[in-house]
Amino acid sequence: MKKILLASLVVILVIPMFALANTGEIISGATVAVTSAPTYLTAKTAADNAIPKIILDAKDDASIFIATDGQVRGVHLQRALEFVRKKEPKLVASDLQIAERIVAL
Repeated sequence: MKKILLASLVVILVIPMFALANTGEIISGATVAVTSAPTYLTAKTAADNAIPKIILDAKDDASIFIATDGQVRGVHLQRALEFVRKKEPKLVASDLQIAERIVAL
């Protein structure tokens, strides 16, 4: 991860300076690179930590599933359960436990 971050910083900070060196606008290019880097890094980090939409869409269905002790299972919850089971095949948790985690998000 550190190598990717370092490579990203080099691309964001150094390349614009070389590209603008021929035009005599090195300071301007460096300023753009330095002000753009934090936005890029924050966006990348936020995207990596984002909760998939399929999970967020299942919150209401998960609440109903819990309230009915598993008797009513909505289509959004079913998709979310399939998504979780596919992504984490070794997960040992009941559908009710997964629904509780979805509601807690």
